[in-house]
Amino acid sequence: MKTKKAIRWAVVPCVVWFLPTLCAAADKTSPADEARALAKDFQGKDLHKRWEALLRLEELGLDAAPACAALIGVLDDKDVEARRRAIELLGQLEQDAEPAIPTLIKLLAESTFPKILSDMGGGPPDIGFHAAHALGQIGPPAMKPLTACLSDRRIAVRANAAFALGYMGSEARPATDHLLIASMDKDKSVRLEAVWALGQITPDPQRVVPGLVGRLADENVSVRRVTVESLATLRPVKPLAVQGLIHALGDEDGAVQARAAGVLGELGPRAKAAVKPLTKMLRSEASHPVPFGHPFFSDAVSATAAEALGRIGPEAKPALPELLAAIGDSDRKFREYSTLTKNRAIRPAAMRAAARIAPESPALLAALEESLLDQSVAVDAARALAMLGPKARRSIPLLITQLKDADSYERLNLALVIVSIQPDHELGNKVLLEELEDLDRDNTDWDLLVSVLRRSPKKYVKIIPTMANLPGIPGEEGRTANVLALFGADARSAVPTLIGSIGNAYDEERPEVIAALGKIASSDSEPLREALKDYVEDKVSQDGVAVIRAGVAEVFGYFPDSVPLLTETLRDPSPVVRIGVVKGLARRGKDGVGPLLTVLKDPSARVRREAVGALAACPEGARRSLAQLPKLMQDDSRTVRKAAWEAIQRLEKAEPPAAK
Repeated sequence: MKTKKAIRWAVVPCVVWFLPTLCAAADKTSPADEARALAKDFQGKDLHKRWEALLRLEELGLDAAPACAALIGVLDDKDVEARRRAIELLGQLEQDAEPAIPTLIKLLAESTFPKILSDMGGGPPDIGFHAAHALGQIGPPAMKPLTACLSDRRIAVRANAAFALGYMGSEARPATDHLLIASMDKDKSVRLEAVWALGQITPDPQRVVPGLVGRLADENVSVRRVTVESLATLRPVKPLAVQGLIHALGDEDGAVQARAAGVLGELGPRAKAAVKPLTKMLRSEASHPVPFGHPFFSDAVSATAAEALGRIGPEAKPALPELLAAIGDSDRKFREYSTLTKNRAIRPAAMRAAARIAPESPALLAALEESLLDQSVAVDAARALAMLGPKARRSIPLLITQLKDADSYERLNLALVIVSIQPDHELGNKVLLEELEDLDRDNTDWDLLVSVLRRSPKKYVKIIPTMANLPGIPGEEGRTANVLALFGADARSAVPTLIGSIGNAYDEERPEVIAALGKIASSDSEPLREALKDYVEDKVSQDGVAVIRAGVAEVFGYFPDSVPLLTETLRDPSPVVRIGVVKGLARRGKDGVGPLLTVLKDPSARVRREAVGALAACPEGARRSLAQLPKLMQDDSRTVRKAAWEAIQRLEKAEPPAAK
């Protein structure tokens, strides 16, 4: 009895000691429970709580699936903005928003401006557009009702349904024939959306090229423009498509002409049949609006034609005489009739094109040397000389003459040209090193800079502090990171800057920053790893935001011995960080499979789906993964179930026959 009392009194302090911890654990709610609680606030009348709940649900992403029913209930709310945000959230849930499909289909009619027309200045997107966008994100479960909508009597429904199918991408291929019929609709907006969709679903070119080529003669210029864009996406390229694009070079609209020329250029030598009409376009005085540019500025169609000829390459040699004439400006028809309306001149474009087509031409070298004396195109001529490489050595004295009288911006680019032609040129390297200390991001030929640095990075390590101190600008972070990565471990001083860039970069360029960090960090010593470790463990509080820590966790995937630390970091409370850890483990291949399998039980659907994708990309661990992935076919999230099914199919193909 005394023993029992002793034990009882010994347990009490332990319970009291651990009570705060136990309470804290009890207070931690799962993402699903949080989403249900937020759904109640979102349906309430308190506007402040409502919008707070909305913002948090947006952060939860796929984990907001338990709020689906509440979001559907808001779709008939009087508050239009709340309806729009609810629709966007439903799209974010992907297949978990399948119950919302009937309601979203009904909303397709609430539209005045379908998506493509809105992009071209027709007006702001509305409820119908948002519903179409969400249905496209939901994917295959919405395909059958959307296909039926293509024959609806209402124009807005047909147009928005076509857009939704296009946004669905390759999963909407079964709707190809229905979209081909819609591309001949009597209404221009439906035709336009259907043509755009055909370019997005990557259909069999054999089936769709004849129909798309027919739309190049559409009475509506917007339809013709989008048709060219859709033809550009089809691979393999069919001869009929090339002929259709060549025909489009004669369109009355400058934008159609220019885009057709651009697509033909992208085809390279396969478009050699277009050389003659493109050469004729060099004398065109037509122009077209700059995409996403200022309304008062436009590009010369002739310059676009020159660039296309350059991409076709040596097969375009018959165009060389006309290109040389444009470079020399010997014919008044090549003169720019307005510097305001033509921000890309024919002469620089012709220089670049001729350098690609016939770099060995003595006549081209002479024309470029003569252009060096014309201040309006001197820098462009110098860049074209750089494309000729060692063949342009005789032009170096002329370039040095230009160098002496040039301003700082021109001096840097001229020095880059000289070093590009002759890497060991003493004066060129001296000037280059001087100018690199005060690098101007906006006025530097980055392609040429990267080319020179890649050749001998050790010679130009002085640029590292300059690059690291450039102002952080979203959209430029990836380019800066790629330059720093050329220096490997020598750029260790730039690591703090690059870590900050993870948070500052746009989503599409963030992988470039992470890859640069990985290249620099993985080639350095233990102190640098320790610095990165502080970020992963959130010891650096001022930079401890989730997106940065997630990026640093991914960088750790470059280290061979990183699996223990990454496994430990899987306990982080932030799903964003855990997703970064999953990406890092994915880089470790077979060594990361074990920890990734434990992530399949993560409370966050977002994290589970990321882990499924990582396992699917690791055939070395197929046997272990195939033993666990079928369990996810009972997952609460439809989206996770779909990902698991696709991963199983992929791994079964990759697994060696003996293992099977």
